Amino acid sequence: MFGLWRERAAPDGPNAGNAPETYAEWSAWFERFEHGGEDDVLLGLAQRGKVNWTRGMANSFATRAAGTLHARMETIRLMLQRHLEKSTDVNDLGRAMVNARRAFAQLSRYATLSCWPDPLPAQLADMIRQTTASIQKSLLESAASDRTGRLAKMLRDNPIDRDLAPTTMVTENGHASQTSGRRILL
Repeated sequence: MFGLWRERAAPDGPNAGNAPETYAEWSAWFERFEHGGEDDVLLGLAQRGKVNWTRGMANSFATRAAGTLHARMETIRLMLQRHLEKSTDVNDLGRAMVNARRAFAQLSRYATLSCWPDPLPAQLADMIRQTTASIQKSLLESAASDRTGRLAKMLRDNPIDRDLAPTTMVTENGHASQTSGRRILL
């Protein structure tokens, strides 16, 4: 799915498998998450992590969290664009849209981590909403030149900016934790 979730070996280091607590540990965590490939492991670690939300660190931490999210969204946008350019029919286009929506749903898990202090989750979720709405608007504007209308219909039927529910996460004991709210089955 867009090559973001390829398997990677866990990096060696003293805190490679520990929940982040210090800014240095969070910084290393953000770098690993930005590169993708081990989202479930990293999101599980972050869920158990702690954020030292002091006056001096709050701005740096929020900037780093937003920068990481922006980098991941840009990667998804570029991969969607590449897949759309290579698509040969409406079915390929639909698959690319569904895969991008799944990737954005994974980022919704990042935005709604329980370790984030307020107002960070709302800000991160808003970044995702704005990006997906912008992509959807751009795609619909591009589809206006299609005389058959099939492309525009497919884009309306499979919008990338559909409400994104975070995907289910597998916990350490192997059980899936259910997300609250409405789930969209893709």
